[in-house]
Amino acid sequence: MLALSMNKKREFKIFLRILVKTILAAGLMAILTSCGTSPGYNYTISGTVSGMAGSGLVLQDNGGDDRTITANGAFSFVTALTSGTVYSITVKTQPTNPSQTCVVSNGSGAINGSPVTNVAVSCTMNSGPVTVDPMGLFAYVSNANTSNISGYTIDQTSSSTPGQLTLVGTFGAGTNPTQVTVDPSGKFAYAANTGSNNISVYTINTDGSLSASSTTPTVTAGTSPVSVTIYPYTSGTFASSGEFAYVPNMTDNTISVYTINTDGSLTASLTTPTVTAGSWPIAIAVYADPNNKFASAYVANMGGGTISVYTINTDGSLTASPTTPTVTAGTYPVSVTTYTNSSGASFAYVPNIGSSDISVYAISSTDGSLSPNPGTTVTAGTYPASVTIYTNSSGASFAYVSNMGSSNISVYAISSTDGSLSPNPGTTVTTGTYPNPVTIYTNSSGTFAYVSDKNDGIIWVYSIGTSGALSNIQQMASGGTSLTTVTIDPKGPYAYVSDSSFGTVYGFIINSDGSLTANP
Repeated sequence: MLALSMNKKREFKIFLRILVKTILAAGLMAILTSCGTSPGYNYTISGTVSGMAGSGLVLQDNGGDDRTITANGAFSFVTALTSGTVYSITVKTQPTNPSQTCVVSNGSGAINGSPVTNVAVSCTMNSGPVTVDPMGLFAYVSNANTSNISGYTIDQTSSSTPGQLTLVGTFGAGTNPTQVTVDPSGKFAYAANTGSNNISVYTINTDGSLSASSTTPTVTAGTSPVSVTIYPYTSGTFASSGEFAYVPNMTDNTISVYTINTDGSLTASLTTPTVTAGSWPIAIAVYADPNNKFASAYVANMGGGTISVYTINTDGSLTASPTTPTVTAGTYPVSVTTYTNSSGASFAYVPNIGSSDISVYAISSTDGSLSPNPGTTVTAGTYPASVTIYTNSSGASFAYVSNMGSSNISVYAISSTDGSLSPNPGTTVTTGTYPNPVTIYTNSSGTFAYVSDKNDGIIWVYSIGTSGALSNIQQMASGGTSLTTVTIDPKGPYAYVSDSSFGTVYGFIINSDGSLTANP
């Protein structure tokens, strides 16, 4: 492994990337660490990651040589260094879904005639985003490190403290709970406990406090459950004979399926209590056909670079799509967003953090299967993590993609005929470091977009023009450092964001011009 030409280095990097995907980590480490131990050789830097449950972790060496991490265990940087070269391993992007903070040990020094193998990256859970109930009366935040849920009332009546949060209590959960999910009726709440592999089930009391379900205070899930998705969202949709809950289990590559009973308790589906997904299922989206003929579920499999497609049966059970049980996405897909245009045609959009692009699919109006759209993939910024869709009063639709790596938002116009994405004028706008998903809010003055960042403690506020373009009108300092996604209260003009490191919730009043004022 002597010094190589630029072309050879490029070929060597491609070769190693292929090895990463196809060879067991132990075997890869054996190959990388056999590059010699004599002066003049290049030496690799490697180590292990532990405690990671989210997605999007990116490490760097000396401010470059990005290394995307998708699982706990061994990792190695592609670029080898000569003896005497200084190295410094840092975290470029922290994991999300669920939110985590990772720290590096043994990450700096100088190469001394042998490979570096003892870099250690340890990840811990953070507090989740704020969840507001459908009535806009209560707010909940999961506290992963202390394994509980904080509950608050929202002041909707006082003129002196509008939107202010008052703590009503802290309620026990399992180990490392993720974001709280409230059912559409506002009566029940659920939290996936990533560390204890179960789901906490609560009844929401009239004062906003949580009581563990008397029937099923916890139910067993798979390994490393990451979220709870409820279907149907509204009455009158397909499968309206009941409500159902779906939980992606990231480590054992399955989806847990539950029936939600009238008292909010969960019962494992009698037909399909568990269905197989792809590698590292990280997020699930449910879709109801606008003509009420069928319902589907789409799962982003981060490790496998695929989307699993299921039919939702009338009893809530899942059956692999007979047409497209699996479709190919880009590298490390992390979420699925569906969209239906005014003509009833539907599409799905998948951000791929590894290949920095968006996969676009048409949703079949017959059975919900997915097919790649013309212009199947569009380029985004670095490490796109989410897609938010907005349709204006004229019926024009736009997509906003948060790019964690390049710290900006990509703006696209959505074709009204085939759902394809076209970069808009002013295609990219700057945000703070590691932007969260875009949150949209409309009032009588217009429509506004809010983007919090994970590193600078800033909320960026934009007005949305008729062309979908974003114009920055405010950069609101929250006082925090590791912000989660902005949550809008559906009842009052209030916005909330939690600080995942400090365990703090910040409240803001949304003014008529879309700007934010810190809640006293």
